[in-house]
Amino acid sequence: MSVFTLAMHRSSRRTVAALALATLMVLGGLGWLALSTRKPLPAGPHATTPVHCGDTITHSIIVGNDLTCTGVDAHNGLIVGADSITINLNGHAFAGDDSLNFDGIQDVAHTGVTITNGSVHDFALGVVISNGSANHVSAIRAYSNQLGGIDVTSPGSSVASSLTFLNGQDGIDVAFNNVLVTNNTSRENSAYGIVVDGGAYTGVVVASNRALNNTADGIIDNGSGTHLTSNIVQKNGENGIDSVPDHTAVIKTNTANYNNTANASATGGIKAYAGTVDGGGNAAKDNQGFQCDNVVCV
Repeated sequence: MSVFTLAMHRSSRRTVAALALATLMVLGGLGWLALSTRKPLPAGPHATTPVHCGDTITHSIIVGNDLTCTGVDAHNGLIVGADSITINLNGHAFAGDDSLNFDGIQDVAHTGVTITNGSVHDFALGVVISNGSANHVSAIRAYSNQLGGIDVTSPGSSVASSLTFLNGQDGIDVAFNNVLVTNNTSRENSAYGIVVDGGAYTGVVVASNRALNNTADGIIDNGSGTHLTSNIVQKNGENGIDSVPDHTAVIKTNTANYNNTANASATGGIKAYAGTVDGGGNAAKDNQGFQCDNVVCV
């Protein structure tokens, strides 16, 4: 190949390269322009929602802020306004005004509602669910409320994996058929740790809870045929477990230690009605008064 031909060949390659580079720069510029003028994407499914004291919630939300419902903002924390929604507190805390007028989260006559993952304190009731059905409370810290921590009067509902403490009356109070109370800790409440309210309610299960240092009983069962299973009750002022009003309770694999710290009469570790179903595996020690009445404890 001649020197002239070689020079022409190199020149052609440089020209092609220059054109390719120019093309890339143009395309790159257009791409940058497209990116710079693109509209923001809409909020995804995990976007949070700002809330205010007294808001009525009608769709599922992830809460984006704490609430302090005092003074001019004294009100219920949130009010449930629709069926089949989830209110995820997202770790936030709602604080009340220490009165008997307002609740932290209030749900009246709705179905399929879930309330989860946050704290409510200094209200009348921390979380209250009445009527409706299949409502669920989980991972809630309810403390220092004037009346109680969590109050659920709704069939087919549940309270799970929550902590209630230092409430003015009961930690957890439930009623109606087929309610599950599982994996909660209820401690240092001024009345009972966990209450199954009276009535011919069936299918209630109270299992794998801890009731500690409550002023009255750790767990009191006023229902009918309640299953009390694998609970730990310790250092409560009166009975660890009291199921005397429930003639058909099933009591199984519970542990009751150091109860009846008030040294009340006819009080002790596990107090059952004659004819209660003893499911076995119950244990009790160092309770004032008796260890177990009408069930066998080791």
